[in-house]
Amino acid sequence: MKERLERYRGEMNWSEFLESLMEEALRARREASFRELRGLVLPHLASIEESRRRFREEFSLRGADDASAPDRHGRAR
Repeated sequence: MKERLERYRGEMNWSEFLESLMEEALRARREASFRELRGLVLPHLASIEESRRRFREEFSLRGADDASAPDRHGRAR
């Protein structure tokens, strides 16, 4: 294992090499966490967008079709 690490380290000193390994490991963890979070959130975003779209369609249809409907304050038009 030590020989493999030394080959991978190349011309870097051990401090630079270990710092590079840590940065790479932390970046990989952040990317994995982001992918996991994105996988959890995206299905919900689609559902929210669909609900928003339906609400806007229903709201528009009610306002256009029903002239006798009360205004936003509950008063007859």
